[in-house]
Amino acid sequence: QQQQQQPLRIVVILGSVRTDRLCERVARLVADQLAACRHTVHILDPQELKLPLLDKPLHFYSAHETPPTVLSETNRKIAASEAIVLVSPEYNRSIPPALSNFIDHFPHDSYKWKPSAIITYSNGNLAGLSAAVQLVGLMNEVGCPAIPNPLTIPRVKELISEHGEASEPRLTQGVLTMIRNLEWFANAMKSQRLTYGTP
Repeated sequence: QQQQQQPLRIVVILGSVRTDRLCERVARLVADQLAACRHTVHILDPQELKLPLLDKPLHFYSAHETPPTVLSETNRKIAASEAIVLVSPEYNRSIPPALSNFIDHFPHDSYKWKPSAIITYSNGNLAGLSAAVQLVGLMNEVGCPAIPNPLTIPRVKELISEHGEASEPRLTQGVLTMIRNLEWFANAMKSQRLTYGTP
């Protein structure tokens, strides 16, 4: 018999700051489902945080310097999390610059030894797949390996309302399947960290 999964601390990172962006509706759907599964969710939105173009990431500050509060507070949430979810569109077959800029502001140690789930979307039928493939490589590189099978959402305006409600049950089921996979990897990695530490 399966044991009940323990609630996790999860950060959801939005990948777009563009005018009329659609990532908010996707993030609402995902955050609502995560909360319904009893997880603690922190949404990190580059549009609200207003990080500059990368000049001095947090880990470039010496012990004698005081980094901006927005960096230290955001890093605290990332480091305290047990899993990370990325919600991203695709720009020109690539990762949106706001998302890669966000990721690069924080040290690898804040991302390491926990899993990530990747969700991409588009208004058309390709569902941001090119960005999803690149995000797998990016998250693996910072030590936060992506779980299998990114969730890719086509025709996002049709499938998700501005309030984060899915118009088709199969999409909600897809989100729940992603959550179950993320729970499994997050709890396995958490157990490994607690038992053996990290390399």
